[in-house]
Amino acid sequence: MTVLRLTTAPEGGNWDVFDSEEETVFGANQWWRLITSSVLTSSWVKLALLVPLILVVVGESERLLGVRRAVVAWAAGTTASLMIGLAASSAINDYLAYVPLAAPAVDAVSPATGIVSVALAASYRTGALWRRRIRITTTLFALTLMLYSGDAPDLFALVAVPVGLVLGFALGGRGSRFKPIRSSHHEVRVLLASLVVVSVGGPVIAAIFNGGGGLLSNFGYLSSDSVSIVEAVSCAWGAKTAAACPGVVDVLTPKYPWVGVVALLPVLVGLIAAWGVLKGRRAGLWLAIALELILFAIMVNVSTLLDAGATQALQQLPSAQSGDAVVLWQAVISAIVSTAAPLLIAASLVLLRRHVYVAGPRRALRSFVRIGGASLAASATLAVAGQISVAGQFRPVVDVSSVLSALPERLLPPSLLVSRALLYVPTTPGADLFWYLPSVVCWAGLVIASARLILSRPVRHDSDATRARMLLEQGGGDTVSFMSTWPQTSFWFTRDGRAVVAYRVQGFIAITLGGPFGPGSNDPEAVNGFVRYCGDHGLTAAFYSVDDDHRELYEHLGWRSIQVAEEAVLDPTAWTTSGKKWQDIRTAVNRAGKVGLRAEWTRWRGLSLLEQSQIVALSEAWVSEKDLPEMSFTLGGVDQLRDDAVRVLVALDDHDRVRAVTSWLPRYERGRVIGYTLDFMRREPDAVNGIMEFLIASAAEQFKAEGLTFLSLSGAPLARTTEPDALASGPLDRLLDDIGARLEPAYGFRSLLAFKRKFQPQFVPLWLIYPDTTDLPGIAVALARCYLPELTLRSAAKYLRRMRA
Repeated sequence: MTVLRLTTAPEGGNWDVFDSEEETVFGANQWWRLITSSVLTSSWVKLALLVPLILVVVGESERLLGVRRAVVAWAAGTTASLMIGLAASSAINDYLAYVPLAAPAVDAVSPATGIVSVALAASYRTGALWRRRIRITTTLFALTLMLYSGDAPDLFALVAVPVGLVLGFALGGRGSRFKPIRSSHHEVRVLLASLVVVSVGGPVIAAIFNGGGGLLSNFGYLSSDSVSIVEAVSCAWGAKTAAACPGVVDVLTPKYPWVGVVALLPVLVGLIAAWGVLKGRRAGLWLAIALELILFAIMVNVSTLLDAGATQALQQLPSAQSGDAVVLWQAVISAIVSTAAPLLIAASLVLLRRHVYVAGPRRALRSFVRIGGASLAASATLAVAGQISVAGQFRPVVDVSSVLSALPERLLPPSLLVSRALLYVPTTPGADLFWYLPSVVCWAGLVIASARLILSRPVRHDSDATRARMLLEQGGGDTVSFMSTWPQTSFWFTRDGRAVVAYRVQGFIAITLGGPFGPGSNDPEAVNGFVRYCGDHGLTAAFYSVDDDHRELYEHLGWRSIQVAEEAVLDPTAWTTSGKKWQDIRTAVNRAGKVGLRAEWTRWRGLSLLEQSQIVALSEAWVSEKDLPEMSFTLGGVDQLRDDAVRVLVALDDHDRVRAVTSWLPRYERGRVIGYTLDFMRREPDAVNGIMEFLIASAAEQFKAEGLTFLSLSGAPLARTTEPDALASGPLDRLLDDIGARLEPAYGFRSLLAFKRKFQPQFVPLWLIYPDTTDLPGIAVALARCYLPELTLRSAAKYLRRMRA
């Protein structure tokens, strides 16, 4: 096996290429290792990492598949991955020799191969959400090992990904369709956070499995203390030339083994940032981007060294030494990819930043700047003052300019530096103190500052939003007014500050969330003022989801209107389930009682962590089954449950498992809550029939007991109770009806409207009020962007073609 080695010298690194006599399992004729390698590991570290995976993954897979199928998936998956992997390895050596993909096979497969195969085979027996999560997580696991470690068993584990999918299909997974699964904002954040974790944890994997041949195995150079070669460097500097210094060693003993622990501090900051991304915190996103850019700068330094040394070695190689040239070219390619990887991850975070939109409190940002700045200042002062005070204990002897020029390196953990980049090294314990301590102070402070920043309670409202929230709670408005508290909403206030209009801008269209709200919401000047404001700023106003009670506010404008939805409204004071027409509701309530279901009221923060995770899983499973992305704007998701004003009603079984959930948005009048509007509805696919009827009936009973006078089951967009053949003959009505019919398989608005009929509500039309017919195309596009900001023309066209077929 050919090995590439870099030795250190003051004027530049020297590349040595030599051959190892280590034999593969085939060359040594040790065929039994093909079997034993599937259940044994080569080190205690790998064993400690793999045993928990085997217990969790294989144990759960056995529950899903059964014992026999799990054994078949392990054995057949390992065998098939070995055979395909050997063929792939041979093809790589023949056709992709210059690309560092995997080291030669020594121990053949590893237990990771069986784990991957079993996990993916079992994924067919789960719901859409967990099927996606298992497949993505397992693929990321195998791909991370392949990229950062690059041993031959890692190649076989990656091959086990498609093998496991085929085996799962063959073992009874035919009911699962191969199709793209849509992600909500939360699930996209899960994927982004996973990407950050893989990025910051990859160098640790490269350090643990150092010696492989993966594309990103160069991160393994960041795994040891560069001062471990102090004797060789000191000799080289003393002799001034590498040739006069025979003390350069190839195998080095770490001077301080605990230095590797210091290198985990940036990883901890990265994990905190990933947690922030997962929770939608914008501060976590920018912190992760900053870490990726720091890692990019470090790898530029490392890769420049590797590329320069490899290029020099290539120029010195005779043409006959083609094998050595292959190894050197692999080093060059690996250096380029390792440098580009963190930059690409940072770019991905920037491009997908719209999914991470929760702002943190300004005091948390100030605290981060204060603590982070103090730690940077303290570490810089410690490095400069301390090293100058013991200048003679470094080699070569340092001065102020050399200390200042090397200051950025002192703020990094020593293991993140390569020896050739060092300008000087410590030679005494006193010098060691001022060499290592600054980075510890710097990153320990950043860990504390990052934790305070990310874990602080989020602030969703700026000053305008806070002011609008106060007006909202004073009364006025309609059932969609509370949705103005959701992110990405802008506000316009009347001069007297007694009314506000909430809106979103898409292109040159300002789409409102209902009409004005606040104590002065019934003043026509609120509407006139907003229209003038839009005209002054080159915008076209469109009042969306206006109900009949407030429609007269717009009559003086002379604008057009079109019905866009119907809202189901109930009077809780008159709620009853007596009579024949309520038979379905009574049956649903009785059935829920027989199976042990109970309804409980709470707020999001009143739920346990387990209950919150169950609700998230319900929502993601629902989104995953859709052919189009999750809608927003006037349709809330999990993120909107976190507001303390939102009431959550859950259906729990005998084991306290959440089987269904609904959320209720308050409606205010004269400073008090007069009723609630149904927003979020999710249920388990295998929940008892009628569980949603049970929850809504329970809510109506509770609101009646509380003396509330208003209950809305919300509006159903593009759906109405009027039969299509009885609709007005206008072309716009027919167009909306056609769009509603095409979207019905994806979102089921008409089915939802039919479901609400069971509660005998009063159906109230909701209107879009707009200036002129010529504005409708732009308004339609703006509304589509509000509801489906992630929908592309290509995916929309693909869906419409499928519906037409």
